[in-house]
Amino acid sequence: MKLYPKGTGAGISLFILIVLGIYAVSQIEAMKRAAFREGFNCAIDETTQSLHSSYQCKDYRKAFKEKI
Repeated sequence: MKLYPKGTGAGISLFILIVLGIYAVSQIEAMKRAAFREGFNCAIDETTQSLHSSYQCKDYRKAFKEKI
């Protein structure tokens, strides 16, 4: 005894993949926005703690000044 009609398994799987894809894209966009916001805050105040980057603001500014 099956609880669903024959052939609906692929449709259910496709639906789940689409939902997961949409969720992944929204998470990536949220990470981009957070990184940009953090970058602007870093440019304004070097004491900003970096959560979305491997650099801290002081380290980034120091490396940037040495590069110039």
